[in-house]
Amino acid sequence: MHNSRILTNEFEFFQPADLSELFDLVSDTGVETQLMAGGTDVLPQMKEGRKSPQRLISTMKVKELDFVTLEGNYITIGATAKLKAIAAFCKDIPSVDALYDGVSAVGKIQILNMATIAGNICTASPAADPVPPMLAMDASLTLQSRNSQRDIALKDFLLGPGRTALRPEEIVYKVNIPMPQSGTGSEFKKLERVSADIAKINMAVVVIRKGNICQSCKVAVGSCGPTTLLLSGPDKILGGKEITDLEGELIREAGASVSDEITPIDDIRSSAEYRRKVASVIFMDSFKVAWARAEGEAL
Repeated sequence: MHNSRILTNEFEFFQPADLSELFDLVSDTGVETQLMAGGTDVLPQMKEGRKSPQRLISTMKVKELDFVTLEGNYITIGATAKLKAIAAFCKDIPSVDALYDGVSAVGKIQILNMATIAGNICTASPAADPVPPMLAMDASLTLQSRNSQRDIALKDFLLGPGRTALRPEEIVYKVNIPMPQSGTGSEFKKLERVSADIAKINMAVVVIRKGNICQSCKVAVGSCGPTTLLLSGPDKILGGKEITDLEGELIREAGASVSDEITPIDDIRSSAEYRRKVASVIFMDSFKVAWARAEGEAL
């Protein structure tokens, strides 16, 4: 039994001042190492005994990793950018409503002030709130080591609960999110037991429309599989189709495909049966909002 208020295992703690110092530390792969940014996930896991690293490295003073900006046609977010800063950046960009809502849903102000985007992603929780909108928006990550850099799609980075494609000598440098094209609308919804709780189910829907034609419909669902799931069914059903009735058979068929494609389990927050039943309803409600939002930008 671990005391949830104290750290019981011994470890070395480092707080590098820049990327060069950080790479000096992560290049030494012979020691079990845990990177930490805001610590809102790592420290509770250490207190509960689920993580016991020999070495803990804080990235919070590495200023090169703390930015949110528009680079060309991409929103680029540095690894240690706080969720509050990301939400503030996205707030006035109408086409990224789902991203704003997903980031804002993570917790109360104390968490938003400390938690970082890379920390949220690298925890690889299937219930992470910012991940569904980023998946539905085709986000990628730039991973960096001292001598190399590579880009990887977010959908390929997340391998399972607590598992990612990050190599021992690498760090997440930034997240790259394409700016939505004209005619894009999005929505994020989350069901939880109480405010700011971990999601029973969360979902992002990103729609591109031209007039009444649905050019694409991307749907990502959390808390319903070993990772956040990027679904194919809704786009196969709705992509290229004319949408004239938001209560019609096409929308209901797409909603049913969401319930069929997810792989929920029973856990302390909800049952698999409940998640399957509400998934189609959440999709249909979210699609209506995303469809309406896309109208203002539709050609």
